[in-house]
Amino acid sequence: MGREELLQDELNRNRATIEIVKLLGTDEGFETIVSEAFRIMGEYLGVTNIHLLKLKSDRKGFALITEWVSEKGVSVADVVSGENSLTCCDDCCAIDSMRIINPGEILEGFEGFFSMTDVKACIVIPLQINGVSEMIINVCHNADDYKWSESAIQFLSAAGQIIQSILSRRLSKNSMIRSFAALKEIIDNSTNGVIVLDKDNKEILLANRVMQDHFELTGENASKWYEFYDENIRRPGLEESLFEQVIEYYSQSYKIWFELTFRELVWVDGRKVILCIAKDVTAQKKYQEKIEQQANNDFLTGLYNRMRCEADIAVAVRDAERSRGTGLIMFIDLDDFKNINDVLGHRFGDLLLQKIAKGLTDIDGIQNSCYRLGGDEFIVLVTYDQYIKVNSILASVVKLFNTPWDLEGTEYYSTMSMGVVRFPEEGWDVNELIKKADIAMYGAKRNGKNQYQFYNSGTEVSTLKRLDIERNMRKAVSAGCEEFLPYVQPIINIDTKECIGGEVLVRWDNPEMGFLMPGEFLPLAESLGLIVDIGDKILNNTCKTLEKWERKGRNNVVMHVNLSSVQMLQNNIVDKVEKCISKYKFNPGNLVLEIRENLTLHDIERVRRIVRDLKALGVKIALDDFGTGYSSLSYVKDMAFDIIKVGQSFVQDIVDSEYAKTFVRFIAEISETINAGVCIEGVETSEQCDLLEKLGISVIQGYYFGHPMPIKEFEKRFLKCDGCKIL
Repeated sequence: MGREELLQDELNRNRATIEIVKLLGTDEGFETIVSEAFRIMGEYLGVTNIHLLKLKSDRKGFALITEWVSEKGVSVADVVSGENSLTCCDDCCAIDSMRIINPGEILEGFEGFFSMTDVKACIVIPLQINGVSEMIINVCHNADDYKWSESAIQFLSAAGQIIQSILSRRLSKNSMIRSFAALKEIIDNSTNGVIVLDKDNKEILLANRVMQDHFELTGENASKWYEFYDENIRRPGLEESLFEQVIEYYSQSYKIWFELTFRELVWVDGRKVILCIAKDVTAQKKYQEKIEQQANNDFLTGLYNRMRCEADIAVAVRDAERSRGTGLIMFIDLDDFKNINDVLGHRFGDLLLQKIAKGLTDIDGIQNSCYRLGGDEFIVLVTYDQYIKVNSILASVVKLFNTPWDLEGTEYYSTMSMGVVRFPEEGWDVNELIKKADIAMYGAKRNGKNQYQFYNSGTEVSTLKRLDIERNMRKAVSAGCEEFLPYVQPIINIDTKECIGGEVLVRWDNPEMGFLMPGEFLPLAESLGLIVDIGDKILNNTCKTLEKWERKGRNNVVMHVNLSSVQMLQNNIVDKVEKCISKYKFNPGNLVLEIRENLTLHDIERVRRIVRDLKALGVKIALDDFGTGYSSLSYVKDMAFDIIKVGQSFVQDIVDSEYAKTFVRFIAEISETINAGVCIEGVETSEQCDLLEKLGISVIQGYYFGHPMPIKEFEKRFLKCDGCKIL
């Protein structure tokens, strides 16, 4: 068997094993599950028969429970049933390990079975009940020259263990049902919540009515319960001597405080379990919170005060360091707040501070981490677990202060300057971090106010450059985004050696800073919310170009346009695309909108709805950089993407990497099943191109055929043809 055949066989074996493993989680009957497992085993191995036989009560023979028969096999249901049931000697009935029988060999005691069923090769796998072999699995082949391969033996050994596990679970479950029912009836009448967790398997074994009414008990939540216990109870130095531990927990969904008491016990079936008893202590907590609020909250705005701020930052820094994550401190100072007090009076100044406090706490990710230090100074804390939303938080804060404030029916503008510092990268000391955020805030004021600036311990040049980029970008966007230019990289069909279209990539040609590549300004544009205007400009230019090409007779050129996450999740993105199609009169099938894998981190239902509505307009949707992020094949199929674009990381070492080759080959094969095209990015050499062609890839993109270029150059090099002048 050649290397590629071995790889394919290994891939098929892994797929079959995974399908059998999935049967562990089903609630079907044992016979139904085994029948499905036999089908998977038989189709992978190519055998003729697989039987499940059960030892009869006299222990002198086996009766057939179920069988799988291939097209070339013959059912043995009539041969091994009733008076013709398989008989065996005592030694044979005591099979306790897998037996491998090749042609010419016969398992002692099974001579009659081999002669009656014309079996030539057989593997016998015993199944045990309470430690005694009570069933056997017979995997048979009727070919005279059939030999069991090492991979087949390994596969059957693993499959047998899985089926044994399924059988054991079914038996254990049936024997425990009555005990569990009685126990649940007792604890259901308790006024406290009770839950029992399997310590090793992280499963909920038992939960009474009170616990079910006040906690969301799902399979996923079982793991969360265990993680909560592991993080808060099993701390170093306590585990050995721990008998009982009590902690407080607040249920956000039900607005109830619980006192949770944890114990480690041995369950009725011998398993180690975690017992948790939940007692409602809401009344006590409300009284305690009233006392604490007077000490921790700002009287005017209701936000936490400086003392609480410093305590929370200390905890956030510790948590970020322990989790190897990153957090932010955002130091906000109002611009020219003194004018509000002097001109309008302190009553209006206080009202403004209250509205700012309300606006900050309405922003997703920082609702409970906003503080007033005093005067017109605020701090916002972004903890490590909310850092994934940092771009959205920054954009929301900027938007908040770029919107007029309604002060008793009259609109007033009050902007802010903000300094931002990351932790623990920039330090661990609370006062030092606040000081650095303060320094960055004053840097923002020095550079014109109404902006934010990250603290940077490096040279001032990089800070000034970033401020210049932001300033010039705002100016360019305000002027209509004319400085942002569409460049096109060709996409080639290597079967026909023709250019079938291109991907539009933005470049920025600024009179002051020169020519900037996407990595220099797009991340900042996204964080400032300016990416929407830039993206809309590129989308309109692309649609206009498609209309021009179609008027010139080029009706088969496809253009790919990237949509950022911010663009994609806009409420009006579908309307914008529809207006472009209506305005420029081109075939919408020639427009491909590319989205990134990080959209899987957002609301899946919302993304699915947007993709569906966009496809209804006739445009195609591509998933960019597949294989480098979070998406699964089920996600790709569910979203019904038209094109899968494989990231260039797989192409860079595809000539030498078997993993990269196998991955690309797999994507090429599976794409036909899910009805999606495949495009490989990042192709730079002829060797890569030739190999991809051998692997079944038709559409590629990369420097090998051309760098991103202005549209006119793209037209001249790739679209010029007889009778069709685009220029």
